[in-house]
Amino acid sequence: MIRKKLLYYLIIIMILLSINPVYAEDSQVDFSKIFDNHGLIRLIIDAETGSIRYANKAAIDFYGYPKEKLLKMSIQDINTLDLIQIKKEMEAAFREERNYFVFKHRLANGEIRNVEVHSYPVLEEGKETLYSVVIDITERVLLEQSLERSRRISKYLFLGIFTLFFFLIAVLFLSKEKYKKLANYDSLTGAYSRLFLDKLIEHEKNKSNSNEVILLVVVIDIDKFKSINDNFGHIVGDKVLKKVVEVLKSYIRKDDFVIRYGGDEFLLILQNCDKESSHTIINRVKEKLKNNKEFEFPIEFSYGIQEIYDTQEIYNSIKLADEKMYQSKTGKNLSY
Repeated sequence: MIRKKLLYYLIIIMILLSINPVYAEDSQVDFSKIFDNHGLIRLIIDAETGSIRYANKAAIDFYGYPKEKLLKMSIQDINTLDLIQIKKEMEAAFREERNYFVFKHRLANGEIRNVEVHSYPVLEEGKETLYSVVIDITERVLLEQSLERSRRISKYLFLGIFTLFFFLIAVLFLSKEKYKKLANYDSLTGAYSRLFLDKLIEHEKNKSNSNEVILLVVVIDIDKFKSINDNFGHIVGDKVLKKVVEVLKSYIRKDDFVIRYGGDEFLLILQNCDKESSHTIINRVKEKLKNNKEFEFPIEFSYGIQEIYDTQEIYNSIKLADEKMYQSKTGKNLSY
């Protein structure tokens, strides 16, 4: 702040000396020539009217007007900002404690240049005069604008990449969860899959064993299914599989499971269910399928039931239920 004030007073003194040689009668230096030939753009402006009273050579070269014409113009003819914009810029300079203003000046060829105007008021013969130094900052402004555009582009690019990255992560996660969920189901019938069975068995293995029945497994195999496919076609065969699962689901509880174990073979995993209750469920399912009206034939199946006491023996229990199911097929007429 102190340096700014010193520079301010130094410039005023130099300007006063250059305009009023009477203040430097003993000086051997012609300050008026220094002022006129100085490389910086210098204007002397009437503070009341805005009229340009004096312009050095640098100003004439910069603005491109003949000296005679420039000295008949006012600063308002050069400044492209309106009064409201000028007022806002002055208020901004005051807030930011700047000793200069940023304006847009129009040259003789119509080009608009960004300038910093450092104006210093001096009272001369009771009349206020502005001694202004004009600095062309157009290239600097363009560079700053370019850097700002690059910064914004980089910011939006980063946000775009960041958003895309998390979008892809979310898609991959959801896809993974979706396929994991789909893998748990048989796509044709909607029953649970063999993969789900493996997960269920692993889950049940973590439970403690007891002398009570933990689970009850029922192995179901559709009778004469090959004949159905051969005589009525695979489309009808697929519909039969779907129908069996639909009816099974309608007779079990929400904590029980229907699993497609093989082509036309299904498992029922029943929790907290005894053999008598499981036989009741199975007989209702058999009756429903046998009397169905959707097909030209009754749907029948054989089954085997096995209680599970030891979670480590689930696969073995399924095998035993499977053997019981095949025993129940013995003596049946398995062709249409």
